Amino acid sequence: MKKFFLLLFAIVLAYGITFPKLTGRVVDEAGILSSATKAKLNTILKNAEQNSTNQVVVVTLKSLQGNDIAQYGYQLGRYWGIGQKKSNNGVLLIVAPNERRVRIEVGYGLEGTLTDALSSVIIQNDILPYFKRGDYDGGVLSGVKAILSVLKGTYKKNYKVSKKDDFAPLIFFGFIFFVVFTQSLFLKKYRKITSKIIPSSFIGFFAYVFTTSLIVGIFFFSVSFFIFLYLKAFDNTTTNSPTFISGNDGFFDSGYGGGDFGSFGGDFSGGGGSFGGGGASGSW
Repeated sequence: MKKFFLLLFAIVLAYGITFPKLTGRVVDEAGILSSATKAKLNTILKNAEQNSTNQVVVVTLKSLQGNDIAQYGYQLGRYWGIGQKKSNNGVLLIVAPNERRVRIEVGYGLEGTLTDALSSVIIQNDILPYFKRGDYDGGVLSGVKAILSVLKGTYKKNYKVSKKDDFAPLIFFGFIFFVVFTQSLFLKKYRKITSKIIPSSFIGFFAYVFTTSLIVGIFFFSVSFFIFLYLKAFDNTTTNSPTFISGNDGFFDSGYGGGDFGSFGGDFSGGGGSFGGGGASGSW
């Protein structure tokens, strides 16, 4: 029953979203890449797929249509069916220049290799420095090369880049936890409420970790708090508690898409791979 409602929720989220056609390994809907860059990317990605069967696709979007790039990304990956059906070894590099957002979306089968942490490092170190200079060609090429290097096991990790903004979610949820914990120690009348806020803070924080979106983290914090408060789910047994995140599946346990949707023209098509929300996002 839980999976049914999660599946229904996914369909509702996807309602009204239009996806670009899969016309090749590079889908430049936003028109930000030069012809030379697209040709070079196509050659690099084609050779990589022939050597490993991993499917990596670059897509630039005119608009996210009001959606969070993480939600849009994994649904696009499932709709196109990027990656092989049995191995789910697809990767999307998504660029939304108008919203100034970029994401690396990783298929189930590659989440252990191209981890969320490594995806974030690639975005911060190999992509955003170019995008901030307005060099989309350079950023996409650099990002693709870094992704393929990780998949081959030759990427040189560099975790030195960090920004104050990266600590915003930790500060936000940490502050909530500190205030609530302090009140629960000294003010007994607040303990009923604080006992619900503490677990909600953890849920919100882990939602952020999985999606790299502070908005999503705050959303899960708010929803879980009201559920705990009014439905008294926190006082039930563990087996009856609602579960918002499961393993590496991102938002949902199963998707509405998948399958081979690749007959959109050209000599390239998705192999039926699936996605569950793995990867990372960034902005500039």
